[in-house]
Amino acid sequence: MTWRPTEATLFLEKAAAPTVNDDQNEGYLVGDIWIDETNDLAYLNLDVTVGAAVWKHVSLEEAAIDHTAILNIGTTTHADIDTHIGNADIHFLEGAIDHTNILSIGLTSHADIDTAVDELTAHVLDGTIHFDQIGELSDVVITGPADKDLLQYDTGTTKWVDRTLAEAGVSAVGHAHNDSYFTEAEHLDTSAGAADAGKPIKLDAAGHVDASMMLAIQGDATEGRVIRCCRLTIADGTDASTLKCTLSNVWNGDTIAETNNVALDATTGDWSLSADGKTLTIESSGLSGTVMAVISLNVAYNTTGIVTNGYAAVASGDLVFIAISDVAGIAQDLTAIMDTAKTIQAYLTYITTA
Repeated sequence: MTWRPTEATLFLEKAAAPTVNDDQNEGYLVGDIWIDETNDLAYLNLDVTVGAAVWKHVSLEEAAIDHTAILNIGTTTHADIDTHIGNADIHFLEGAIDHTNILSIGLTSHADIDTAVDELTAHVLDGTIHFDQIGELSDVVITGPADKDLLQYDTGTTKWVDRTLAEAGVSAVGHAHNDSYFTEAEHLDTSAGAADAGKPIKLDAAGHVDASMMLAIQGDATEGRVIRCCRLTIADGTDASTLKCTLSNVWNGDTIAETNNVALDATTGDWSLSADGKTLTIESSGLSGTVMAVISLNVAYNTTGIVTNGYAAVASGDLVFIAISDVAGIAQDLTAIMDTAKTIQAYLTYITTA
């Protein structure tokens, strides 16, 4: 063992790492320390042979660790790991997988799957059991009397039922309706007094669905009835003794934009007001269809302090509103009770034609 406490030197202010030429000829000794202050790194001299000096990096930064100098850990060397990674027989890309070499997983093998796919393909392509449209149906598939339809309304069970097809070999596709076989009543006749009144649909004489019956209201067999609900708002008009009226849609109802200065004994837009101010009329010109009946009118908002009720009626296709006080049921002059900022709001439900 050699101890040279005065010979080892610390070389500072270096701007780069030492090289193999920083040897004994340059005055360096084993044990010298080289400090690269520019890159904040330190080196220890282990050999000063001329032209083959050995300086080892002694800093601990992860980026400076020399991977090749790490000794083998465990039983697997770096060479073993590199060989394993480079083995193309056990590492490959997805596109290089050989499907035929994959072992069967579970109870179904690849051969089973291939057989099942082939059977499914054959089933789909079987034209004897699959067809594209009714035009491809043959007389052998559907047969029946040439002058009768395929369905019959059974008045006993009140259901549509299949009829036995007696004559074979006669195409039933595209047959016209035979009026001599079906009667109008058997087609769910919903006209007044008919046995099937109230049924949801009706067929006409040609055997087609009567579309207008789809708009009939249950309880009213007349064709084309429509229920409507609106909100009626009445306020004070800008001019003296006038009203400001609006009709808003609530459900399937009509809409009349705000109309100002609806005057006494006059028609203003789609509104009319009687000379005494007690009858406000919504003209048919502002309504859909023809008003047939009023179902209800409910006063929902009232700031006049006088009117508590009201009612609506039908007059020659128009809707008529009258405000009633709670004092002996007296009709009110709407222009008189509609002072500044006063409002009445009512919900109106009525029936019209389509």
